[in-house]
Amino acid sequence: MACLPDYLEDAENELTTLSRELVQEMLLELQDCQQRIKTLDIRLKQMSAQNEDTLRLENIPGVGPLGASALTIALGDSRDFNNGRHFASYLGLVPGEHSSGGKTRLLGITKRGEG
Repeated sequence: MACLPDYLEDAENELTTLSRELVQEMLLELQDCQQRIKTLDIRLKQMSAQNEDTLRLENIPGVGPLGASALTIALGDSRDFNNGRHFASYLGLVPGEHSSGGKTRLLGITKRGEG
């Protein structure tokens, strides 16, 4: 993306005038989107800093402000869940199953949450 403005200004390349204009518009739109994302990230960090549950979740390795906020929202009132297994099930983190002939075999839960 850093070399794109130079490429657009190079009159000797094969881009048509219309192509240059369209790519320039897309570049400006992309830059605007990136700026909006940065602004939203700042707001999310400020909001998560005001919530104790979110701050505690952010201490878990690999969990950032976005994930912690989403978990806090999904969790709601934690008293609705009897234990951690019920919450994991609510999130869809259930063990895989390989059963046949009336024998039930439950597999493990991977770190990625796949069944």
